[in-house]
Amino acid sequence: MLERLSARHQTRKPNPTDSPTTSAFLSRFNDSKKSIAAQIESSANPSRLPDISAAISDLEKFVVKNSSP
Repeated sequence: MLERLSARHQTRKPNPTDSPTTSAFLSRFNDSKKSIAAQIESSANPSRLPDISAAISDLEKFVVKNSSP
């Protein structure tokens, strides 16, 4: 899921007419994605998986909440 969202984000070209809301969304999405990726890369401890899973779930909810109707 994270890879699919990341690929979708990367294919979007910055548009100078993007609203501040769009810019804020993209910034928060990118920050969350990087944080999750860092947690996955640095975690050799399986007990951290629930925290990582929760972070991914929160990101998915954020995307759904901010998607077009």
